Amino acid sequence: MLESTYYIGVKDLPMNILIAEDEKDVAEQYRMGFEDRGHKVKITHNGVECINEYRRARQSLGGKEPIIYDVVIIDHNMPLKNGAKLAEEIRQINPEQIIVFATAYGNNLIMDLQNFEDIDIVAKPLSIMNLIKMVEDRHYAILA
Repeated sequence: MLESTYYIGVKDLPMNILIAEDEKDVAEQYRMGFEDRGHKVKITHNGVECINEYRRARQSLGGKEPIIYDVVIIDHNMPLKNGAKLAEEIRQINPEQIIVFATAYGNNLIMDLQNFEDIDIVAKPLSIMNLIKMVEDRHYAILA
């Protein structure tokens, strides 16, 4: 069983995770891995779809069943809006949002993110279990 540094019984405190990944098979691997750990996952397939979902979720605050995304996982090279632009828009809405980039375009991305602090970048190809551990460690460290 995967043991995160801050593992506290994930099923008792699941995360809401928003994923922006245009490769459907990769997105599905992420979904399965995180859902197996008890987390709730919403998949979007491009930057526009992701920011629209993020805004919709933020508007649900104060409603019966608000959605707050604990972590947003973003691929950089996506149609309609790239990951750097997406991250910029998300941080305009919520400067504290945890953002993790899972991308094969690390060097290009680093140049696009020079104005950002506190964003994690994971290089593809990646181990789903390592991604899960990193995301859980990052999220639960804030709660510890």
